[in-house]
Amino acid sequence: MIRPIGKRVLLRRLQEETIQKGIILPDAAKKKQDRMEVVDIGDMDDCPVMSEDIVLLNPYSGQEITIDDQVYVIAKYEDIIAVVNEKLV
Repeated sequence: MIRPIGKRVLLRRLQEETIQKGIILPDAAKKKQDRMEVVDIGDMDDCPVMSEDIVLLNPYSGQEITIDDQVYVIAKYEDIIAVVNEKLV
């Protein structure tokens, strides 16, 4: 597995749930899922998130990598824009 260093976090992209109601959109028109789960944290000092938190990330932030067909992103702390309350999801 990959371990982030410095003020970075390793995030796992959550799978988009498919809802079929009425209009069918082509894949190109669908928005990429922004929700991610925190897998690992580099330097834990002053880190605003904890492992297993669900977060929103700036759309064009971080380095995307694929390991065993799972998409991960390594991003800086400041690129995380919110922690999602699971009750609202």
